[in-house]
Amino acid sequence: MPETLQTGYGVTLTAGSEVSEVISITPPSSKITSIQKSNLSTADQTHVYLAGWEDPGEISFQCNFTSAGWDALNALAVARSASNFVISLPAPNTKTITVNGFITSRQIDQITGDDLIKASFTVKASGICYPD
Repeated sequence: MPETLQTGYGVTLTAGSEVSEVISITPPSSKITSIQKSNLSTADQTHVYLAGWEDPGEISFQCNFTSAGWDALNALAVARSASNFVISLPAPNTKTITVNGFITSRQIDQITGDDLIKASFTVKASGICYPD
């Protein structure tokens, strides 16, 4: 069962492994490409475009982990396995964004003497991000 992470603002992130205490989350920012379809015979000599494919972007988050939590998420990164990452916003702006993706970067930011690891992760979204 995935663990739910919570920030001081009530924003939660549910990941496919045991993690604790989210410090920050940056949600995905998708971008739709534009495809130029104009040519020398286009009216008014003005470029005309079609909407292209969407790049769903990436999410990043920083958390405090125990060693076991770091090991679990690091194993997911090493395996290059896709997983669901669910961002939930509390009321009054209740929203849920589900991102299926894989970890593209991970970094230990700080290790303290009490088995606490502060680390940052970036997840490349694969497919559509679903706001509920």
